[in-house]
Amino acid sequence: MPENVFLVGPSGTGKTVLARWLLKKNQISSLMDIFESQYNRLSTTFSNWEKASAPIWNPQVDPEHYSYFQNFAFDYNGYHFIALDFNARDNAPSSFKGFKGVAPEGDLHNFSGGTWDWFTNHLQKYVTEHPEGKENIILLVHHPFTKFLHFGFSNEELDTIEVFLKNYEDKVYAEFAGHIHYWNRDYEFRGGIMRIVETQANKDRSLARIVQIYPDGRIDFSKFLPENGMNIKTTCSVDLVVIDPEGLIISKELNQIPGAIYIESDIDGDGILDDSILILERNEGEYKIKVIAEPEAVPTDTYSLEVALIEDSFGYTSITVAEDVPIGETPTEPYTFESKERQVTQLTCTEALSVQYSASIRLSAVLTDKNGNGLSDRTVIFEIGGESASATTDSNGVVTTSLTLNQAPGEYLVYATYVGDKDYLPSSDSRYFQFVFCPDFVDPAGVGVEDIMQIANRWRCKCGDPCYDPLYDVDDDCDIDTVDIMLVVAQWGETCW
Repeated sequence: MPENVFLVGPSGTGKTVLARWLLKKNQISSLMDIFESQYNRLSTTFSNWEKASAPIWNPQVDPEHYSYFQNFAFDYNGYHFIALDFNARDNAPSSFKGFKGVAPEGDLHNFSGGTWDWFTNHLQKYVTEHPEGKENIILLVHHPFTKFLHFGFSNEELDTIEVFLKNYEDKVYAEFAGHIHYWNRDYEFRGGIMRIVETQANKDRSLARIVQIYPDGRIDFSKFLPENGMNIKTTCSVDLVVIDPEGLIISKELNQIPGAIYIESDIDGDGILDDSILILERNEGEYKIKVIAEPEAVPTDTYSLEVALIEDSFGYTSITVAEDVPIGETPTEPYTFESKERQVTQLTCTEALSVQYSASIRLSAVLTDKNGNGLSDRTVIFEIGGESASATTDSNGVVTTSLTLNQAPGEYLVYATYVGDKDYLPSSDSRYFQFVFCPDFVDPAGVGVEDIMQIANRWRCKCGDPCYDPLYDVDDDCDIDTVDIMLVVAQWGETCW
């Protein structure tokens, strides 16, 4: 059993659904009334405990006010853990899918008493007092140190993180994070400064990553809870009935499967309750899944059915059983799914080391089985920051595609993923490449007046303006201005092609 469980979500902001429910249920104005007793217990449980002062005056919100940043640190089994509150304190935009709560992006809170200020001072002090430590520091953070669309940190913030942590790359082992709802994975941060270990958010499935620290200092984070679980979900106005290989049934009215849970929640945010079934211990053999239309269901509405299995190192891996089926055409016979041991795969990136700014980048990988044989007709997804492309493997397991990047120059991680299927386990690989800036936007070859005019024609255009084009926002600050022209002039005469 886990000795301690840490929830690194944004509820400490007081603005999430969970936070608002806790405040209302307990009739309190601040979650510190709940957290304080927990922090008092932790201070006596762990050695070298330190908690940052709170509240802190926050000059970066409008209007300015005090913020309760939840930052703390402690020692456990030879490792030093630092929990950091980089959650935004701004309200979620009104246009953001209609959800209330806190804004989704990360925020360093880089001001006196803010999270970044406390963290840098704490880490410097700890390393000075413990110079013998080697890769024994673990960061617990809600946001992974990545940009990923508008859900992460800005390029400037990531540069700030890199410059500081570069001094401690032999001290910091990893950042454990969540926030992003799409995957469980681990990769290197900015050329190997440390690892980033992402765990899929718990919005529509229950999942916890187990971090096992052994007495000899070894660390294993490949296990999840529920360890051998299965999640079956559907969206739209339908109910589920599942029969396991032993003939036991779970439905809304009946539950014969030990530990199984039937859940109704609005998974996709459309205002309609969706259905899912969590089975904590799946058996090998055939599962039968019956889809039943609810009384108010519209025959032309469509549903999809997904089965997700928990696998070591990957967490939930999804398999689509049915997709976009009209409710009026629901089959009378149940869908079937074979629960069995799946074969291991290996995915290896083979391209993308350096590419010119605004150029198309070639992406390539090889997918093989455990014997090194190529797997054909499998889809591989390539991701770079917030952009992605996908393609299908050929008869030799080779997949090739290209992507024109719409991002600022710099070092980026190409992340390739094979999501697996009913026969094969997922696999992934990553590698860094340099996105080299050379603003030779138009002919003739060589950076010159024609290229500067491309920026001048968009003078003072900002993000959201019809005239704004991120290609010409060279410094990526949502404002095309003098700085962008100066950066182009600095490359005068350079030829990119």
